[in-house]
Amino acid sequence: MKPKKERSRSFEIPNLSIAFLVAELRGNLENAFVSKAQDLEQGWLKLKLSAKQGSASLIVAPEAVFLSQYRIDARRQSSGFGAFLNSRLKNRKILSFEQRNRERILLLEFAEFSLVIELFGEGNAVLLDREKKILMPKLKREWGVRSVKKGLLYEFPPERGLNPALLSEREFSAVLKKSGTDIIRALVKGVNIAPIVAEEILFQLKIEKSAEAKALPEKRAGELCRKIRDFHSAPDPEKEHACLCECKGKKFLLPFRPLLPGCSEIQQFDSINSALNELVLAQKFHASSDESGKKPALERTLTDQKEALEKALRSAAQNREKADAIYTHYSELQHALQSIKRGKEKKGVMYKFPSGVLRVKSIDNKRKRVVFEIG
Repeated sequence: MKPKKERSRSFEIPNLSIAFLVAELRGNLENAFVSKAQDLEQGWLKLKLSAKQGSASLIVAPEAVFLSQYRIDARRQSSGFGAFLNSRLKNRKILSFEQRNRERILLLEFAEFSLVIELFGEGNAVLLDREKKILMPKLKREWGVRSVKKGLLYEFPPERGLNPALLSEREFSAVLKKSGTDIIRALVKGVNIAPIVAEEILFQLKIEKSAEAKALPEKRAGELCRKIRDFHSAPDPEKEHACLCECKGKKFLLPFRPLLPGCSEIQQFDSINSALNELVLAQKFHASSDESGKKPALERTLTDQKEALEKALRSAAQNREKADAIYTHYSELQHALQSIKRGKEKKGVMYKFPSGVLRVKSIDNKRKRVVFEIG
């Protein structure tokens, strides 16, 4: 089966922007617990998370992932993959969140599983066990060099050039000398840099992009190598705002405002994550707004989203003791809630655990509210 052609998008998200996105989200995702996994419309996935900072949803779309406070209803008829993820990942803690080799592959690591997120083509998500065997792929795929099917060992796609974040001057010099093209093509093919980013780097260094790659003087090659590393190493989301810009008739979401002539800024955002919340969600719901009537609600939610998130974080900070207790005893609370839902527990029931006791203080069925006492 051949993969379908990549869907057209209103803007491009270079690998560098993905790197900044990972840096933005890592602190929120690592050590968070998955409370539920669900299928969404248009092949999206949602992982509802609980963490010290509060609760939010990790949305996995074909072109990117992002953390959101916006409520998106689950798909009525599940594809089966969301239910499978839920059965394996529910109440599991995320240990790490990484981008592989600055490519379009993200890794969510759990104690017993790995969730691989592929952000190319139609997008895909693949759940692996500790031996890297595929437990379930969202989409089955067959290429000449690799297959993504249940039961097979997962193989990463062939790497597309060197890792720009770890580029050494010696490696870079070899790339330039072996290249029979101009510098811009050598960067794109040999170092896996998006053309828009490569052009920006060359412009800032005043290096002509059409110059022959192997003819670049050694001193200038060293400067270029260091500039590439600076753009890609340890991204600091606090330094610059994210920017949706237009250049040569195409739109790009970048973690910086380009200085390239002919590039114009369309909209500025606090982060790549906030940009994806607004741009990707708005694009998705705009297409179905006539049928669902959800577009006005979406617009209101997106407008208030940043304020709501900040309010949630402030609340968590003001109630740190309560938040820490909930986080520490998350599994006990989940078990107690499940028992209450089944009608097996009532007010006054106590649960013992190594560090103390969890007591059901009150149950309000009308308001769907339960108060616990932890001691």
